[in-house]
Amino acid sequence: MQWKISAYPTGHEHHQQKSLFLSLWFLANQETFRQISDRFDTGTGQAYRCYRFFINYFSKRVGQYICWPQQSQFASVLSKFSDLRDKSFPDTFAAVDGCHIAIRCPNTDSGSYYNRKGYHSILLQGICGAEQRFIDVLVGWPGSAHDARVWKNSPIYDRLKTSGHMLLPSNAHILGDSAYPCDTFIMCPFRDNGHLTSKQKHFNAVLSSTRVIIEQAFGCLKGRFRRLKFLDMLDLKLASKVIATACVLHNLCIDNDYADLDTVDVATSASEVDGEEDGEEYVHVNVGFVKRNNIAAAL
Repeated sequence: MQWKISAYPTGHEHHQQKSLFLSLWFLANQETFRQISDRFDTGTGQAYRCYRFFINYFSKRVGQYICWPQQSQFASVLSKFSDLRDKSFPDTFAAVDGCHIAIRCPNTDSGSYYNRKGYHSILLQGICGAEQRFIDVLVGWPGSAHDARVWKNSPIYDRLKTSGHMLLPSNAHILGDSAYPCDTFIMCPFRDNGHLTSKQKHFNAVLSSTRVIIEQAFGCLKGRFRRLKFLDMLDLKLASKVIATACVLHNLCIDNDYADLDTVDVATSASEVDGEEDGEEYVHVNVGFVKRNNIAAAL
């Protein structure tokens, strides 16, 4: 895989290559800048400048490398999900979930970033296709935020609400877990209240087996870019740029048929239900629930 960043601050091609490899090494490991500068035989300050340039360069190109499929690609997207499992969830277009990226305790508003798992984090909301390639990401919400809140405040949610017919084929949907509110464009499992029917349990099992693709994508992301295991930085804007850059590079690896790692870490999902429920799901019976019931009956 050959990447070239022509705008690197150093002019010689050898220095450009070193800067590129240095920056990739930074994302792939938890080494300090002192260790990295020793490894690449450069000054600590120069190593930091190269890394900052790299992060700024790719974080500005999220829309170029992480983009929603065109309508001409819709049939292919549905086909890939259909072939993903022996019995895949019908009409699946993508899967969505949230992922905690651990960070240092911020100097300000630290309580908002303290999640229910007992550490400080930034949330990454990701939507991916059958190849684990991200088609939409939202980075920067504090770790205490609930998945449903992040989802309903995301730009993609507004677009799906107002012009979903432009983003999804007819009857197609995104798969989410029980933290998300069910709707026509997002299918979620039935909440297990201890009284689920056999059809509802089967529905949940088929949905889960297909939706797991997004958890695998997060696991692959953190396996490739181990810096995301813990971002030891206080600049939250820069931390969000680092996460966005890793997502861009993740897609570039897939686009270039870069082999998956032998060992992939399981990502820390942000979407485990913790008692916070979306009241609308229990108050309003809408067409999303009707659609879910029809799918459950047909499976």
